[in-house]
Amino acid sequence: MHTLTLIRHAKSSWENSQLPDLERPLGKRGLRDAPRIGGFLKNMKFSTDVCLLSPSRRTRQTLQLLGQDNPALLKVAQEDAKIYEADYTILLALIKQQTQANLTIIGHNPGFTDLLNAISDSRIANLPTCSVAQIRFDMERWSDVSQTRGILQLFVTPKSLSA
Repeated sequence: MHTLTLIRHAKSSWENSQLPDLERPLGKRGLRDAPRIGGFLKNMKFSTDVCLLSPSRRTRQTLQLLGQDNPALLKVAQEDAKIYEADYTILLALIKQQTQANLTIIGHNPGFTDLLNAISDSRIANLPTCSVAQIRFDMERWSDVSQTRGILQLFVTPKSLSA
């Protein structure tokens, strides 16, 4: 069995329009939401073998805030430039190269929503900022992910936690 956890970065700031997109930081809502999601992950005893993330400032900040309650996440984190602005085909190719059974990726839309809908039994219109989608696959290798549809076993948003 393999598990893929997709975490979209928390809400970013558009305050400084002069910043390159790669350098945009989290906004107030993102700074509030990421620790809330981190606490949720801690309570569910979340673990992963590897965490790949986009090199954008907002994804790195999201990881740091999630890692406050989940320090093990920080230990297995690796930046991968291919994740930034990746469409779902690039993300899928990256997943197929992995060897660890429990994979987490922190990144961006629209690639994340498209990937989720392409490889799982779900149809989600939009993966909101700082949301977590976890997909379980009954397969032996990530290279089989195209032939196997996963089952969405967790979908949580910051808004759903505050309800």
